[in-house]
Amino acid sequence: MGNIADAENAFKSASALLEKHKTNYPELEQYVEHVSPAELSIQILEDIKDPRRAHYIFKILLTGVEAAYQVAHPGEKDHTNVDRAAWISTFEEALAKAIVQVILTRQAEQAAQAAGSQKE
Repeated sequence: MGNIADAENAFKSASALLEKHKTNYPELEQYVEHVSPAELSIQILEDIKDPRRAHYIFKILLTGVEAAYQVAHPGEKDHTNVDRAAWISTFEEALAKAIVQVILTRQAEQAAQAAGSQKE
């Protein structure tokens, strides 16, 4: 549990990190299913090619003067309550996985283009 100001700052930091990486990796937009500042909630797809569309859900619930940090991993229906540090760390890990997938897709496309131009 944490206080509301810390919770709002954690959400703003996560949102800002996401926006920062979108400038270098615009393809990240495909991975972001939902960002709601009003609900303090972010959903990130685990893999855009996965037909199950499994995703991470990062949510902060404000109850009175306390905040509950919640994470649901892909395939899980229920959220797990975690501390602020674990919430941030898990968000950064999910974002990093999406960035790696973007980079690998770019590399595969470049390799395919290079192979195609060599055949000509």
